[in-house]
Amino acid sequence: MTFLFHSAFLQPFIQPYFENGNQIVSQFSAREFLQWAIVICGKGHLLILIASFQVPQKLNWKNEFGLLGRFNQKIFWTYGGYIVYCIVSFALVDLLNAKGLIDIHPSSMAIAIFIAVFWTTRVLVDFSYFKHDDWPKGDIFITRHTCLTALFCFLALIHWSLVIWQITQQ
Repeated sequence: MTFLFHSAFLQPFIQPYFENGNQIVSQFSAREFLQWAIVICGKGHLLILIASFQVPQKLNWKNEFGLLGRFNQKIFWTYGGYIVYCIVSFALVDLLNAKGLIDIHPSSMAIAIFIAVFWTTRVLVDFSYFKHDDWPKGDIFITRHTCLTALFCFLALIHWSLVIWQITQQ
């Protein structure tokens, strides 16, 4: 890592982004920043849905599903439907109720924990269960997988931050 992130690279390329980011973030109170970040999460959930609707075509499900029996196909679609329903719900909660999620209440804490655990688990499954060879080949798939995983991490981080916010404000 030290070969990749040496001072000749960090100072001109990375440090200015952190300095500018710090100036922008310091203009907001913690509550305002967290509310803004939750709305960004809502939009991130919608991006995941856009990506997920491309999966059947990109992963050739038309042919792959033919290998499964009807009952297994139905189970798969049922599980997929529940996951899509959860992500739609997360998007709606984040976009329509960001202020309510910040307010100190057991319900908002429970919702934040549920979303944080959901995305944390997704990231852990990605790193511990899926193997690099499992994913389709090609630069576009690597790029998309990396972007989605980064988004999952962001969603988990912001919702865990919301949980910490709830705990520290009591």
